[in-house]
Amino acid sequence: MMFTRAATLLGAVVLLSATVATVDAAANENKEGRKKNKKGIFGKLMDRNNRNDGADGANADASDGAILAEDEGYWERFLQATVDSIPSASPSAPPTLGPQCDVTVEIACQDDNGVECQDIPQPEPENPEDCDVDVVYEYCVSNSGGVPQRVTKLERTRNGETIDLIGLLGTTLLQPGDEECVTETETIDVCQGTKFSTTATVESTTIGSSPKLCEDNDMYMFTPEVPCKTEVDITCVDSNGVECQDSPEPVDPEDCIEPFTYTFTVENVGPTCMTLNTWTATFIVEEPNGQSTANVIDLLPKVPPNEREICPGETFSVEETVDTDKCSGLKYTTTTEVEANPPNGNSCQATDEYEVTPEAPCETETEITCVNPETGIECDEIPVPEDPEDCEVPMKYTYTIEATGPACMTINSFIRTYTITGPDGQTTTQEDDLIGLIPVEDREICPDDEPIMVMETFEDVDLCAGNTY
Repeated sequence: MMFTRAATLLGAVVLLSATVATVDAAANENKEGRKKNKKGIFGKLMDRNNRNDGADGANADASDGAILAEDEGYWERFLQATVDSIPSASPSAPPTLGPQCDVTVEIACQDDNGVECQDIPQPEPENPEDCDVDVVYEYCVSNSGGVPQRVTKLERTRNGETIDLIGLLGTTLLQPGDEECVTETETIDVCQGTKFSTTATVESTTIGSSPKLCEDNDMYMFTPEVPCKTEVDITCVDSNGVECQDSPEPVDPEDCIEPFTYTFTVENVGPTCMTLNTWTATFIVEEPNGQSTANVIDLLPKVPPNEREICPGETFSVEETVDTDKCSGLKYTTTTEVEANPPNGNSCQATDEYEVTPEAPCETETEITCVNPETGIECDEIPVPEDPEDCEVPMKYTYTIEATGPACMTINSFIRTYTITGPDGQTTTQEDDLIGLIPVEDREICPDDEPIMVMETFEDVDLCAGNTY
């Protein structure tokens, strides 16, 4: 009989423990639900229609407290009845539940335009004064439990600095459902890639015969995107300081090769200092036939390591000198690319291009001579024959091409126009391209080369017809 009663008592105790666990779980679930629905000062300003939420929470807490009290009374009577049914057992006091304890703290942050701190826009690169932004942090403490509580600690820690905020609370005594909020304004630099991490900690003690310590914490973190903007520029002058694109044509062959000096300048046009990571220049030479070659030069070694950080408005320049052939018709294209990044920010790039095609001087002399190949007499000195049978004679024309300028040239075409004008003024014209008479390998002519000579003969030129040739 005693064994059976002991088992019955054990069953009652186990059942009581399960019920208490159920009540605690329900209380914790109510805490999370109430914490998610908090509004704070920012929320109240945005939605005044939700002012009754706190009252509803208080009623809910009161209802929970009533249910808890009823459950406690039921199990007290049940245990007492069970104990009374066991004659050999000594009477014992029923267990009691401690006061429900639930305090919460939440952090909110906005700039002076009401924008969430995590969404603060990046300032324009040309306006570094916009880097300093005033933000307002709000810390709201609420009693989400079912009994009054006294706040004993409210601190916030940001980037290693801790400040006591409890003195800013309007009251430290919070009834169930009450909320107290405090704010602080701080000016931050959103252009340095700083991570702003803020933690708030709250502690409170329940009011009553069995005080209980309650605590909570919250964290708010944001890292503004760092703006980055740079520009790079190319200038070029010849050996006389003249803009390369305006450099005059050479007069003598020895003036064809001239040094062009390129200056590459990088400038920080953004609001934050940045460090040069890479800087290159590419020199491209394109021939008249379209073929090209490229030469890439690393410019970064020209910048001392201790000078690679460039702050807003600062510039740095390097130079490169390249020999340029002004007589060959080549096109010179120079590009530069720079990459830099601010501290804790994404990198930015800039490019520039400079193109110059020196106009190759083209100076030639062409001469025409004509003789009778049979007599060697120049054509304009051949007498009119007395015998009509001697009227038709051959005429041999020789065309001489000579390069008189400083540059070599390639002959692309050679047009000859032959016109016969009769006594009545009527003309007959014959035009031909004689380039085929010049071997391909001989079509390039340089200043010091022998002249190119092309010859053709017109047979049976009538000297008695009164024509002009």
